[in-house]
Amino acid sequence: MSNTVTAQSSSIRRGLLINLIGVVVVAWSVSGIISYLDARRELGDLLDAHLAHTGSLLMALGGDDLARLDGTPLLHRYSHRMSFQIWEDGAVLQGHSLDAPTTRRLSSVVDGFSDTTIDGVRWRIFSLRDPQTQRLVQAGERYGERNRLAGAIATDITWPIALALPLVGMLVWTGIGRGLRALSTVSREVAARAPDTLSPLDVSAAPT
Repeated sequence: MSNTVTAQSSSIRRGLLINLIGVVVVAWSVSGIISYLDARRELGDLLDAHLAHTGSLLMALGGDDLARLDGTPLLHRYSHRMSFQIWEDGAVLQGHSLDAPTTRRLSSVVDGFSDTTIDGVRWRIFSLRDPQTQRLVQAGERYGERNRLAGAIATDITWPIALALPLVGMLVWTGIGRGLRALSTVSREVAARAPDTLSPLDVSAAPT
């Protein structure tokens, strides 16, 4: 009989644990997705601002500076994230980064942001044109690099939740066990009684 009481208590405990952990997982998942989407939007705005800032700096360069920029090497392991082209009179390529295409413009749009595909690769492009000199500056990033950054953000969001979940489960299991302790005590007393025992049970510690 005592084994039956223990099994029933464990069954209640297990059911509560599954339900509570299920609620926690759903709540954390929704929160994580919302946080990720918000972080991705903020990342996109930040990278767009970086493109626009780079384009403005390139537009301010003089002729000698442009000559030194032509074929700029990749000095940092993150340098491949961004490429640029500088055109004079809309037709002559005056400068470009080492990994930038040199046979075509990064985008047909000559003012503002645009998305384009070059050799099967999607790019985010910022274009800036000087109406007086007709100089055209285009700075771009591959969407693959942006997606990798977004993936890193998703990992940073997910890992703390994944690591904390077992701890939450253990705390919930312990808390449920404490909550059921008084009920288990009463159940054991009932199980240990003879059928003809009519003395009152001590239920002072049991839940209402």
